[in-house]
Amino acid sequence: MCDGIHCVKVPEGQATSTQDKTQISLLVPNEMLEELELAARALGRDRTWVMLRAFRQ
Repeated sequence: MCDGIHCVKVPEGQATSTQDKTQISLLVPNEMLEELELAARALGRDRTWVMLRAFRQ
């Protein structure tokens, strides 16, 4: 159970350690996951990178 989400704003391009991050789970429809995976492949990035960019929009 999660009682909140802690966000850390990191300047674009700045590397972070895992100590700066929190792992969360997200349930998404299967078709959204397929679209996410397609976008990640097309951009040569992982799903986390794509999701973070979308979230920051």
